[in-house]
Amino acid sequence: MNYLEKNLKIIKKIDEELFDILIDFQDEKKIKNKLKHKHNNNGNLNFLKNYNIYKNAKDDTNDLNNINDNINVSVLDTKKDSLKSIKINNITIHSTYDPINESKKIISSYLSALVFKPESFLIFGLGCGYHVREMIKTINNFNYGDSADKDNTNGSNTLNNNLNNNLNNDVDNINVNNIINKTIINKTIINKIKEFDKKQIYIIEPSIESLNAILNNCDLSDILDYIKIFVFGYNINEEDIEEKANISSLNTGFFSLTGYQKAFPELYNFIFKIYNIKQLFNTSDFKITIVQPIYGGSSTIGNYTFKAFFELGYKVNILDFSNFFDAYNSFDRFTSNKEHLKLIRDHFVNVLGESIIAKLQDDPPDLVFFMAQSPVDIIILNKIREMNIKTAYWFVEDFRLMTYWKEIALYTDYFFIIQKDDFFKELKAINCDNFYYIPLACLPAVHRKFNVSEINEKDKDYYGSDVSFAGAGYYNRRNAFLKLTDYNFKIWGREWDMNSPISKYIQNQNKGFTEEEAVKIYNYSKINVNLHSSAYHWDINPDGDFLNPRVYEILGCGGFQIVDHRKYMNGEFESGKDFIIFESIPDLREKINYYLKDENENERLEIASHGYETVRKFHTYEKRISKMMNIILSNSYDFYKSKFVNRKENVNNVLNSVKENSELYYIISEMANNGLINNDAITLDDIVSYIKCGSGRLSKTEAMILMLQQIKFKSDNS
Repeated sequence: MNYLEKNLKIIKKIDEELFDILIDFQDEKKIKNKLKHKHNNNGNLNFLKNYNIYKNAKDDTNDLNNINDNINVSVLDTKKDSLKSIKINNITIHSTYDPINESKKIISSYLSALVFKPESFLIFGLGCGYHVREMIKTINNFNYGDSADKDNTNGSNTLNNNLNNNLNNDVDNINVNNIINKTIINKTIINKIKEFDKKQIYIIEPSIESLNAILNNCDLSDILDYIKIFVFGYNINEEDIEEKANISSLNTGFFSLTGYQKAFPELYNFIFKIYNIKQLFNTSDFKITIVQPIYGGSSTIGNYTFKAFFELGYKVNILDFSNFFDAYNSFDRFTSNKEHLKLIRDHFVNVLGESIIAKLQDDPPDLVFFMAQSPVDIIILNKIREMNIKTAYWFVEDFRLMTYWKEIALYTDYFFIIQKDDFFKELKAINCDNFYYIPLACLPAVHRKFNVSEINEKDKDYYGSDVSFAGAGYYNRRNAFLKLTDYNFKIWGREWDMNSPISKYIQNQNKGFTEEEAVKIYNYSKINVNLHSSAYHWDINPDGDFLNPRVYEILGCGGFQIVDHRKYMNGEFESGKDFIIFESIPDLREKINYYLKDENENERLEIASHGYETVRKFHTYEKRISKMMNIILSNSYDFYKSKFVNRKENVNNVLNSVKENSELYYIISEMANNGLINNDAITLDDIVSYIKCGSGRLSKTEAMILMLQQIKFKSDNS
């Protein structure tokens, strides 16, 4: 029997987005066209190829990129009348004898093994819904408590009293056969769950093909109201999985049928690792040190990265070397010999590198995150590796112009880049396999659209214009913008030729602009022109690939943008909806003329609004950081799992040693909960720092700790 229409009627009422996805899928042409314009991850599991979460995922022939084209789904009859099972990629998902009884046993075993009270559940794989239905049924019984209590009045199904003591929170170590073999749930389980008023069950179905087959052959009408279905690569991906599926909550239970684990091992392992890592620590437990360059545009991106880590809750600090820029520049006063000058500056950079090591020894983080052009070399990177600290490097440069990547890419644990294709080939050529494509973004806290109450007429007059450009005076821009001097045109930035005819359009005496001023420029300009830089092309680089920060930042401010075509726009943005693309300077002029007309103002504003929504939904620094951290945590799963398990054990040991002193126990517990315990150990200075941050009257214990610290200080200095 075909149940698709019945299931879709319910889905349409409860989840319009999923309904649209499924309707589109019924027409092969529609879905293929949809994927051409899909944001971020075109096609199911494409992220495994693009971001190399697994080491073999960069092979262009990897079948994971086309999983929906290659998946094999078939429906099986079972021994029970009208009940079905399915087979995915030759893996049978449910029992072909009695799938209902099988699901009762599995769910009973799973719920018995829980060592915490779930507020929600994440289930990998919908299947024919037997296990989901049993989960819902059991949870509802817990909520009302009646049937479960009655079933256990005779005590015939009482679990082993030592059951919970023998359970391990790591799913890998749970042997369901040794836990329970009955189908009736007892009070032990009820007490874990029944207090919650509302249950949330999230289902991640790995493939649109398998979901379509399930909905066609299984009547799920009784459970669809209770669950939220995500199809990976469509309405959920690796960037938003934590937020949408509540995966980072410490009160989310994770469950999967063995068949789904075997049918989709890569995706299952990714989700399983991220889930378990998130159970080990909050982001506030994870400490990150960002290393900034001495100078360069990547320092601004580093500031945005720092703010994004902070917004995501990580414990983050930043090593800013910009204060050394004047000293770095001043060495040319001592010699005009270029070779000697380079040698002096290299030594200077080495000193700064050693200062990084000194800082890390005093305050070791869990990850060191280097921005492009930061003062680091192979020696420093190897020293950090010897300290058992992971490193990441975000190379936000054009690899063709800045070639120092060859010296450091192999020595970082994670090398993030803003270019693909030829850069991938170059990295493979030096036997580098730790690279991952992560483009730039906007930061909503900075790049924002002004509301009506924020508009300042004086600022609007100063920063606004019909046409504007904000950026450095590269060779191609100096040539191209000479063709735009008949407009109300303002140019903001540095390194422009003040002796050329274009000089009268340069604002702020060629001194550049601040981040705050950039936001005003993008908000108040009718048209923001964005021409990517080139030191070699007369105007437009026909082979340009990566997108500069300005693409995202203008959109993030709600600005209307006309930008030269770049290869990596495809699949991320839509020309005519998010911004307008120009192919030549005459084409640019034609489009400026069109969008400056009063009758086209609404069209201009609609495009700006659409681009604003797109960039905030898909292209923020928070999303980039989440993606990078998922890559790091999934690839270094064993490393961080061991580290944080040991850290928790050390904290628990300390807590056990002070449990007789309730005040001290409370202080250390709060420090642990707020990620304030460093180096996997607790020092007197750590506790004192925490106490000093508090307010109100000191307790007796707090006063004694402060006194001990004073005694220690006097002793150390005597």
